[in-house]
Amino acid sequence: MSKTFSRTSIGRRMRGADKSGGAPRYSDGTLFAAIVAFAFAMRLVYLFQIESIPLFYHLPGDPRTYDAWAQRIAAGDGLGDEVFYQTPLYPCFLALLQIVLGRDLWSIRVAQILLGAVSCGLLFRAGKSLLSRGAGIAAGLILSLYAPAIFFDGLIDKPVLDLFLVALLLVFLAGVLKNPHWAKWIGQGVVLGLLGLSRENALLVAPVVAIWI
Repeated sequence: MSKTFSRTSIGRRMRGADKSGGAPRYSDGTLFAAIVAFAFAMRLVYLFQIESIPLFYHLPGDPRTYDAWAQRIAAGDGLGDEVFYQTPLYPCFLALLQIVLGRDLWSIRVAQILLGAVSCGLLFRAGKSLLSRGAGIAAGLILSLYAPAIFFDGLIDKPVLDLFLVALLLVFLAGVLKNPHWAKWIGQGVVLGLLGLSRENALLVAPVVAIWI
């Protein structure tokens, strides 16, 4: 009898059920917004800290290459007529930001840290669906405070987009596992394709996803 009760209790915890305690105090939407707001605040503090660094406005290496490529796309040059030196999705994303915000590196970085903050909220959603509500909250908060993620979200570089797409892919994967609707399958495929256009080696994830599901 005690073993049966123990197994049932563990099963409920794994599914994030809370039948004994009633409804959660905060809705999932409230927690999502709170995690995003907290993550954004952490990243905004970081931006203020690094703004005085010369490389904040004078881009080196890959950031300079992406910035120049995005300027050409924003000016109507499209994707050019040569073989891509790097994956094209981030320069297209950066060009869109430049069209909307102008070539204002501060505003562009703020938009990027907002995207990074949303990634934290998406990880909460994925963790809740795959494991439990508590696991989702922990995952979202850990990513909110994870120093490498904060660092890369503030760069003019593609990791911020990679992380967002990975988090979104996990949300779709969790959705497919719970309810394999055709729209979720399509969404998952689109996100995986976009991830491949941002990070080439991410295409190796495709067979892993197929086997997992």
